[in-house]
Amino acid sequence: MNESGTTKEPVYEREPASSWVTRVGGTVAGAEAMATARERLGVKSLADISRGIGYDDGEARRVMLGYEVWPNRSGETRTPSVEFEALVSAVPRTVTASFQFEAAALSGTFHPLVEFRQIYRS
Repeated sequence: MNESGTTKEPVYEREPASSWVTRVGGTVAGAEAMATARERLGVKSLADISRGIGYDDGEARRVMLGYEVWPNRSGETRTPSVEFEALVSAVPRTVTASFQFEAAALSGTFHPLVEFRQIYRS
């Protein structure tokens, strides 16, 4: 109900399953890519690496993993606990994300990319 006391009907939108798999499945694929890389590197955590949701890149589905370097408050450069090249080598070339939504089993194959990001502060 809004301020004038009238009720509005909810607006429902439909999203094709293929775009939903790309968007939501990319999150699952990012988590799986991170788990595989962590296992291959033999580390307990990749907490300083960020993962994004999936997106379409032409004919391929991709998921981005962000390797971020930035200065901390004392001016020292903060870097993730693993080297960039080691992370790139450890990330699988493809990840298939499978999940269930209501009665439908959905899956999508993603190609993870590692992006080097340097953040500057003034």
